[in-house]
Amino acid sequence: MGNYSGFELNINYIKDEKYSLQISYYHHLIEAKEKPEDYRNDFWLDWGSLFLFPDIEVPDTNHSFNILGGYMYNLNPQGTIRLNLQAGIALIHTRYITNFKKKNRTYLFGDNYYYDSRYRNRIGFIVNPHIEFPFFKGYGLSVSPLVEFEGRKTVYGVGISHIFGRVRKSFDDAIGSLEKSDD
Repeated sequence: MGNYSGFELNINYIKDEKYSLQISYYHHLIEAKEKPEDYRNDFWLDWGSLFLFPDIEVPDTNHSFNILGGYMYNLNPQGTIRLNLQAGIALIHTRYITNFKKKNRTYLFGDNYYYDSRYRNRIGFIVNPHIEFPFFKGYGLSVSPLVEFEGRKTVYGVGISHIFGRVRKSFDDAIGSLEKSDD
């Protein structure tokens, strides 16, 4: 949900269940800003767009390499719901589609416009807080809004992520720390 479609790959490190560091790659597709209203896609059925990115015919593409830091806050004593407030910087490589020119003649298959691709590298700023649900010691889910500021187009949305690895203390460890704190 937002103004893009895509995917993200993240590696996170959590220190003392308080601080987080994330190194990540985002691949975002955004409908081309300059796409004409009467643009027709190159094929009558685009299977990739139908299943992966259904609303995008001519994409501007962002490849974003990020470093984010954050502060973790447990929303319950067991540590099964927590807030991970993250922000950081991004190196963004963008391919954007521009300079649309209508073709004189089109056939049954084929785009009805020519266009050029331009490339740009920028530095951006990312705000990406997460509400995390570490269900088990090795698995959880995360819901996170994302805002990526970078000049040509601001990327925003909400995503759902799977979390794998040592996600939290085991339930027995969490109960033990609760019992110790009550004394």
